[in-house]
Parts: sequence; structure tokens; C-alpha cells
Amino acid sequence: MKTKLIVTLIFLCCTGILKAQNRLAGVGGLIKIGTDISFFSSGLGVQHIPVTGFHIGLAPSFQLSPSVYFKPEVAFSMKGGRMNYDSGFGYFDGDVRYRINYFEFPMMLGIKPKPRFSIEIGPYVAIEAGGNFDFEGDFAYGYGRFYREDIHDFDYGIAAGVKIGPLEIRYYHGLQEIAGSDISRAFLGNTTNHSVQICFQRSRFKKF
Repeated sequence: MKTKLIVTLIFLCCTGILKAQNRLAGVGGLIKIGTDISFFSSGLGVQHIPVTGFHIGLAPSFQLSPSVYFKPEVAFSMKGGRMNYDSGFGYFDGDVRYRINYFEFPMMLGIKPKPRFSIEIGPYVAIEAGGNFDFEGDFAYGYGRFYREDIHDFDYGIAAGVKIGPLEIRYYHGLQEIAGSDISRAFLGNTTNHSVQICFQRSRFKKF
């Protein structure tokens, strides 16, 4: 069911973009690719360390006025976080790096006070597309994958950033707790997704 929903949403977004190609010329970047710097904030009193991933997607923008535009996006994004548990944690003493993949759908409103500078803000929703983790402690190390019930299928939150020419820096603040089961909640607490995206956007298929 989740796979069918992902495919349907991506198909609808891509179809809308292709139908509106004549409105995209000169409006803004269509292709986006860049780096994600992601981290958790679990409230467990453990040490949080950022991890890096990447994202790639489509980001057409539609002009609403000379200084305002709307930008619906679809992207694949690698998020996660690294958590260092000490001996007082109880369940595990060591380091765990979590990786969770998402198909994201930001809906951004852009304000363009200058020709090559804009401010963007808007909500986003995301569909979880698999995740894994690796761990290393004093007495154990290894690798594992999340079971389906361990992670919530959906994420949502607020995104905001600035765009200077083809370069964009954006912050994503997740509002949905990641853990979906008692076992994952024991290690993740009330963790939500947070990430900083640094990407380049170009119109159509021009070189970056």
C-alpha cells in the first residue's frame, strides 16, 4: 500500500510539472541536488551527532507575481542521526548511527526581494522509504534494519530557507515523532527529524 501511494504521488507531481512546462521557462530551478546534514533531538539526555546524506528531486516554481512564487517539490532525501549512549542509559552503552530515507513533498512559498535572492517558507510532508542502523559499543557491534512498525510511515513539518542564484540553504524542522514501536521508542525517545539542506537548482537540464 505504501509503495503504491509513493508511486502515485510521484507520478502526479511529475505529470503536473510536464503539463506546465510552458509556464516554467525563466521562472526558477527545476532540478535540485545536494547534501543533507541531519540530526535528532530525542530528549533522552544522550549525545547527538549530525550525519550527512544527499537528496535529489524536482523543484519547479510558478510565478504568482513579480516578487512571489509557489514551488511544489518532490525529492528523495537521506536523513537520520547519530546518538552516543553512555553507561547510564541502561539499554546500550555505545554509538548508534540511524539512517532513514524519505520521499519528501515540500510546498514552498517564495518571496523575491532581489532578482537573485529569495526567501522560502512552507510545510512539507514525507513518506518513509526504508531505514537501517549500525552500532558499536564496548561489547557489541553490528548492523540492522528497521522493521515496518518501528518507524512511522509519514513525517511532516516546516521548512524555511534562502536561495541565492542556484544555491539554496534550507532548514527542515520535523514535527512527527520517528519511533513507532515501544522498542524503537526506548532508543529514540520522542525524536523528530531535523536537517539542513544545501543544494543547487538549475532550470531544465542545464549543467550545474
